[in-house]
Amino acid sequence: KYDIEIRQGKDGKGKRVWLWSEGKMFTQALVDMPLAPNASNSYSEKAFAPKEAGIYTARVTLATMGRTPRAYGMTRFTVK
Repeated sequence: KYDIEIRQGKDGKGKRVWLWSEGKMFTQALVDMPLAPNASNSYSEKAFAPKEAGIYTARVTLATMGRTPRAYGMTRFTVK
């Protein structure tokens, strides 16, 4: 349904330090999940916490069919 990537830096283009899907195996499952206008759906996941101080960017990409580029959202966070 999604993938999560954490990279160093505030622009999402730095060194990748974690990828949720890395080392996992998946089966293909087609799911139809229509949403009404202004509706939402949410998921929760435990993510990697970088140990090195700095600014990081987390990017979540939807693993949808079609639509290229795929929809994503990003947020920055700081480890002190």
